[in-house]
This record gives sequence, structure tokens and C-alpha cells, in this order.
Amino acid sequence: MDWTFRPPDDAYHAEHPLPRVLLLGAEPNGEVDGPADCDMGTWMRDAHTNRFWNGGGRKFFRAQLLHGVIARAALGEKVEELDWYGAGSDGQGRLASRLMERLRVADLKAEAGDERADTVEVERWMLDHVDAVRALFEPAPDVVVLQGGHVQKLVMRHWERVVPEGIRRDALVLGVPHPSAAGYPAEAYAQLSGRSRQAAACRERIGTSPHRWSSKGWVPMHANQRVEAGQRAGNALHEQNLETLERAMTRLGETLPLVHTGEWTTPRRPGEHFNRLMLRYNGTIGLNLAVGAPHAALPFGCTVERVVSDDRGASRHRWTYTPGNPENTEAWERLFALVLHPDTVRGVLTAQHLILPPGASPLA
Repeated sequence: MDWTFRPPDDAYHAEHPLPRVLLLGAEPNGEVDGPADCDMGTWMRDAHTNRFWNGGGRKFFRAQLLHGVIARAALGEKVEELDWYGAGSDGQGRLASRLMERLRVADLKAEAGDERADTVEVERWMLDHVDAVRALFEPAPDVVVLQGGHVQKLVMRHWERVVPEGIRRDALVLGVPHPSAAGYPAEAYAQLSGRSRQAAACRERIGTSPHRWSSKGWVPMHANQRVEAGQRAGNALHEQNLETLERAMTRLGETLPLVHTGEWTTPRRPGEHFNRLMLRYNGTIGLNLAVGAPHAALPFGCTVERVVSDDRGASRHRWTYTPGNPENTEAWERLFALVLHPDTVRGVLTAQHLILPPGASPLA
């Protein structure tokens, strides 16, 4: 049963629109006690009554409250009187309710996992359910708190794809440690709260771009996707190659996670740690060919304007291609599907692959 993510106080959340806070984690922990309806809002609301404390539940609860306080302090609200630690103690349900009035607790992956999230699995689920992930940002939060390294990495990697434009433009985006790990960054709150010049300057700084809490204080999140979005914006061919890649994965019946480096985007099959296909930000394409295979021509009618040797290993030679007919997206879709096909060992194209005619199936 997939989890759902209603606010702990549905009515208040709907009737009092400002400010809202979204606490976004990786996946629910299916190994701890929880409500029968598998809803994180219910978990937060009923944690005291039903004592969902096994497996670190009390620590998780208190950390969630602190993360909500950090978000409200980042907006400049006076929250000193909201004792997040006391709110997590028995008999303090009323204070906890005050802290939860604005919160919505959600995860990128609705399927429950175990105690430790798997980034690849979370990314695969997220990319298979993009509409559901984007719906987590409705109604629009004023602050989005990314809880833990998994979420920070994936959201920034797929920034434009999973985060609605209005949120990217208007909301504060903060990264904090996962609530089940080092989830009590009280100093992060201290730097944001109060009326001192230092606190005001800190709030102003984190309001300009996504920031995360670290051992060095609040630092910008320079995840690949956010940096690359600007780089790719001027290259329509790279964007077209990404769209062609999506169609190739549809042809294969798969959604593979994408890895972004400083030079290219590459899809990864589960368990693989090598690059089958490199879509460079300048629009060129990196392919691996068997050593000695003719490199000047490609299959399926893909033509080449220019080809440059990139890197050579014992069993493969990587070449960088400038497409000669990029408008023939059907041909390049077939080629991408062939490279990603599980039967194409490590994505290396052989001499036999390179002579496949335009109408051939890449799935054969």
C-alpha cells in the first residue's frame, strides 16, 4: 500500500494559507509503527496518542518539528516561543499541534522502504511518478525543506522536471540533515532566528537560492542539475537529445535514472557504474564502440557531421559525435535504445551493430 501525505491538520492547512512548509523526505520507513491509513499527516498528528516511538520514532518526531521551526525562522517569523524539543515530550501535544499547523510531511517515493533509502530506487520511482511528485507542492508551500542527502541530490538533479515553476521562483528551498540521522541542527535555527543583523543577513542570503545546512553553516546547494540548467538553456540540441532519450526509454519500456556530471548527462542501468551514452551539454553525443570497429558511420540512418576520438580502453573506444541529421529524431531514438538495451554489453557497439539499416529494430 502506497503512503499518502495529507497535512496533519487538513482544515487549518486549507483555511490558513500562509505560510506553508513542506518537509520532503526520500521514502517512508516501513519498518516502524505507523497508522493503519499509511499517511504521514496521520503519523505526525497521532504520534503522541499512539506512541509511534519504536525505531527512533520520538527522535524523528522532534526533528520534524525542529525542521518546521527552521523553515518559519527562515521567513523571519518570531518562533522563539515555540519549544520544538519540549513539543516532542509526553504531555506536550498542544504545543506540537501549534508547530504542525503549517506543516505537510511528504516523501519523493510513496512506497515504503526500510531504514536506509536507496537513491537509485527512489530516483526510479520519482521519475516514474513525476506528476505525483509535482502534486506534493500543492497547495504551494512558502518553504520547502529537503531532508537528507538523497532528497537534496535528486531534487537538484531533476530541478526543473519535478519542482513546479512557481515553487522554483517563489519558495525558499532549504536542505537539512535527515531527521533520523543528524536531524537536530539547532545551530541552523539559531543562525536564522531573532532580529540581529547577522540573522537578518543570513535570512536574506538563503532567500536568493537553495541552501543547505553543513558543518560550515548555511551554504549554497550546487547540485549538478541546478548548475546545468543554465548551461543547457542555450543549447537546444542537448534538450532535444534528452527528449529523444526519453522516447528511447519508452521504447524499451524502462525509466532509467539520469546522472549529471560537469560535462554530460548519462542514463544508468541498475547496478551499472559506467557510461553507456553521454549526452554532452554542447549537443554532441559520446558513444562506446568496440576497438577497431569503423567509427565514421552509425546505424539506423544516423549521419555524422564530425567525429572525434575521446578515450580508449582495452575493450572499447569512446568517440564523440556531432550529429549530421539531428532532425531525424526517429533514427537517433533507435540508436539510443540500442545502446541502452540490456543485451548490448556495456553499451558498446560492435561492427555488426553499426551496419543496421534505418528500419531495423533496436530491440532485436
